[in-house]
Amino acid sequence: MAEYGLCMFRVRGRREEDLQLMSSDFRKLFSKGSVPNPDPAANPTPAQLRDVLARVHAQTLRELATSSDAALDSPVDEPHAIFDTKMGAVYFCSFHEMMHAGQIGLLRRLLGKKPLR
Repeated sequence: MAEYGLCMFRVRGRREEDLQLMSSDFRKLFSKGSVPNPDPAANPTPAQLRDVLARVHAQTLRELATSSDAALDSPVDEPHAIFDTKMGAVYFCSFHEMMHAGQIGLLRRLLGKKPLR
């Protein structure tokens, strides 16, 4: 959700074909302010999550490869407290993902799990 929001929506806006990457219902499950549902049946499966992630990531890479520096240096349409340009949104995406990776690592340690590597 964050990669789509930061690297596509904030850079070029929403497009009709984005529904092929991620459904509106999926987006609502993980949007800012959403509340996790502990019922596994109410959530996408891990395979479904990975599938959406792979589609969004591949499309992000395709689009960013053709974006000019000038376009990415332009302001975002909806201001954000941390960035004000489209490139800022792209940079923030990596910080956002690393924050969650750290949270997952902390939770694993708190649950007594061994490091994955």
